[in-house]
Amino acid sequence: MVELSEHLLDLVFRQKSAIIPDLGTFRFVTTSAKLNFGENVLAPPSQTLVFTESTFDQGDLTFLDFLVKEKGFDPYEANIRIKAYVHQIRNNFKQLGYSYIPGFGTLHQLENDTLKFVPGDKIKAIKPTLGLPDLTIKPIAREFVKNEIHETEVPINSFIDTRSEKVASQKNKWAQPALIAFFFIRHLLNCLLSIYYFLWR
Repeated sequence: MVELSEHLLDLVFRQKSAIIPDLGTFRFVTTSAKLNFGENVLAPPSQTLVFTESTFDQGDLTFLDFLVKEKGFDPYEANIRIKAYVHQIRNNFKQLGYSYIPGFGTLHQLENDTLKFVPGDKIKAIKPTLGLPDLTIKPIAREFVKNEIHETEVPINSFIDTRSEKVASQKNKWAQPALIAFFFIRHLLNCLLSIYYFLWR
């Protein structure tokens, strides 16, 4: 049982979760960093090992595949040993009401047959924040500079200087298209008149 527990713990740390067939799942639950606005303290992200009775496969490497591919177990032998491992845990529930899993901690069977996980010393020794401390955020001290606003009189003209180059260019913008249109229409009329004259002469 000790050997399989060590392999199971290895798998949990590698992919943050491991499913024990017909029993449940050990999983690291991650909590994001939090900012306490009242005390200006930033708490680092943390992770906690939890146990759930769900064995839903999320596509991770299974315990069986891990033993075969990573630890060199024969597939048949690995399957038999996992079943014996689970059987021993459940047998401990019947006899003692709990089962100690080396490296992890203790699984307690409650009155409603649900399982409660209590981390052991090895897991407790791993700080949830992985040793990262809380950070105290201090506001940046900035020197206050008083900006004096000086009032200046701005002359307001109620007319437009038509002699300026900008105004002149704006005025002449329409002249070129108008001249082109005028000559085009004039040429078109001359053509129509010529055709009319040719047909009716």
